[in-house]
Amino acid sequence: MTRIVKSACGMCQTGCGILVQLDGDRIQKISGDPESPVNKGRLCSKGAASLEVLNHPGRLKEPLKRLGPRG
Repeated sequence: MTRIVKSACGMCQTGCGILVQLDGDRIQKISGDPESPVNKGRLCSKGAASLEVLNHPGRLKEPLKRLGPRG
């Protein structure tokens, strides 16, 4: 079941309005919200790439832990 949820982009401090298309719990597409007064339906390059950043296999999903002494 596909549904669309309104949200705000967190890739920078502007907080552009986005529409997130979900299929179950998985994000399928991110697009600009045409009703948003901030971005008027457009996305910057960071917002457009946010789905790729989220799904990148090299993305850290837990904090790194220092193994040796500091410095």
